[in-house]
Amino acid sequence: MHHRQLPIGISLLLLLATFCSCSNSFQQPSEYLLMGVEEPKQLRVGGYFAPGLGDQNNNSFGGQFIYSPIKHLSISGSQSFSKIRFYEPNIFASNSNRNNKISETSIAIGTYKNVFEGSSIDFRLGIDRGSQKATFTQGLLNTKFNRYFVHVGSHHWDNHKFRFSFGLRLSYLDFLEANIDGFLEPQVYNQVSDLKEGDPYFQVEPSLRIEYGGHFAKCFASTNVNMTTSQITASGIAQLGIVFSLHNYKKFAAKELQ
Repeated sequence: MHHRQLPIGISLLLLLATFCSCSNSFQQPSEYLLMGVEEPKQLRVGGYFAPGLGDQNNNSFGGQFIYSPIKHLSISGSQSFSKIRFYEPNIFASNSNRNNKISETSIAIGTYKNVFEGSSIDFRLGIDRGSQKATFTQGLLNTKFNRYFVHVGSHHWDNHKFRFSFGLRLSYLDFLEANIDGFLEPQVYNQVSDLKEGDPYFQVEPSLRIEYGGHFAKCFASTNVNMTTSQITASGIAQLGIVFSLHNYKKFAAKELQ
C-alpha cells in the first residue's frame, strides 16, 4: 500500500467507526491496545481521548504502555475511564437513564517477532477488569465484569516518521455482578437480570491505528469496530492521542554523550 493511500484508508475507517457508534448500547467498546515493540528494553507509553460520536455521547480517556523486558516477550497494560450519556431510549437506556460511568484496567502478556526491518507481528493474551455505575432517575445499577481476550496477529510497520498497525481481537465479556439499588423501569430491570444469565458475550474486534511524528513522540488516530451484533456493547470507537518511545530517547541521549 502506497503512503498516499494509507491516510485515505484511515480516514474511511474512522468515518465507519463514527457511523457504527450512532446506535445506543449498554457499554462502550474497551480500548484495543494496538501498540507494538520490536526489541528488548523498549518502552512505549501514551495517552488518548475518545470523543463522543453519534446520538450517544461517549467520552473516554486513558493511558497505555507496552514494554519488552527480554527478546520476544512483551508486557502491556492500560487504564481507561468512560462516560456514556444517552439521548434516545433503548433496552438499557431509557429516558430516565442519565449516564453510565465505566472504569477498566487491562493487562496482557505476549510475544513478538520482527519480520523484516521496520515490520513486526505479535500475539497477546490478557484480561480487562472493569466496573460500571449507571445512574437513573430513581435508582442505580452497579456492575463488575471481566473481559478475556487474545490479540491475533497484530502487525506493525514503521518507517520512523510513519507507523501503521492493524490487528484482530477476540474476547469474552463476562459480567460478575449486576446489582440494582432503587427503582428501575420493568423493561430495564428484566434486561439487567438477564445480564449474568446471557454471558459470556463473544466479541470480534478488528482495529486499525496510524501514528505520525518523530523518533520519540508520535500523534495517533485509531479505531476498533465490534463486528458482533449486540445491544451490550457499542459498534465502534475512535481515539486520538500521543505516544512516546522512551527507549529511542535513551538511545539518542547516549549517542549525544559519546
